[in-house]
Amino acid sequence: MPIFRPSIMGRPLSMKRSIYVAVFIAGVIGAAGQQQIPNGDFEQWTAYPGSGSYKDYEEPSSGWTSGNGVIHVAAGSNAVLEKTTDRVSGDYAAKCITQRIFGQIASGSLYTGKFQLNLGNPALSAKRGIPFADRPTAFVGSFKYLPQGSDSATMYAILSRWDGTKRVRIAEARSYQYQPTPEWTPFNLAFVYESSDQPDTISVVFASSAGGEFFRGDVGSTLFVDNVSLSYDPTSVDQMKEEVPSVVWNSATSTLNTDPSISIDHIDVVSVEGACVASIVPTSPATPITVPFNGVYLIIAHEGRRMITKTIAVTR
Repeated sequence: MPIFRPSIMGRPLSMKRSIYVAVFIAGVIGAAGQQQIPNGDFEQWTAYPGSGSYKDYEEPSSGWTSGNGVIHVAAGSNAVLEKTTDRVSGDYAAKCITQRIFGQIASGSLYTGKFQLNLGNPALSAKRGIPFADRPTAFVGSFKYLPQGSDSATMYAILSRWDGTKRVRIAEARSYQYQPTPEWTPFNLAFVYESSDQPDTISVVFASSAGGEFFRGDVGSTLFVDNVSLSYDPTSVDQMKEEVPSVVWNSATSTLNTDPSISIDHIDVVSVEGACVASIVPTSPATPITVPFNGVYLIIAHEGRRMITKTIAVTR
């Protein structure tokens, strides 16, 4: 199989620019086979009956789990995850509740992966991650948060791969919630990519106490979650902390407008095939962009050693 080596006008791209182009291409051409988080609407649940003083609990099906497994060895303990009819749509949503189990704080939790109780080191009980091989641009859904005391919640998704000896992070989308949020509120967390590697695993995590892994939090803190999914919006495919609002595409005039306060040395226009179709030295803040075909292109504007990127859609 030939190795893809992006180039600009026949010159090899730097490693940094190669990553931008590879991420751009993966985000655009990967749309046909976009993977989603299974059962992200939390409509399907599996029941785990208890016995005697060990309580019943439920968990979402299709790769989701929580710390609920511990209550089948901790008599009288309450679930850290529940099914709820307080939802955005459908019939159900997920409700994470921080509890006290074995005398310690147990954060309400929901994550993709498996729970394997490790009484010797409870922090190692969570085996996070399910198979996944795509490059989404954002992690989206809806939540409500009712903290107790000074607690905070966290929600995040991590894309990673196994390199033969260790797990390597490729991208992460993360947020912390510090304030009470009593009404259903949408979230949209952009993935920040660290490399152009293809992931093999996604770990999605929700916790009603962000410090739960260290047994910190406040009993009763509650995080509701519903309609979790992944976005593959090509207009935001480059999430490498270089895109800034000082570069704006005007589709009506086919011009790239840059802030007069920044000095652009030259602009490269890259197709989804990785070919540079234009390299322009701008003479004014409004630079006409001419491309051979309609489609999606990656703009790389060079300001000294900084690269400002923009994904544009050309239709004529």
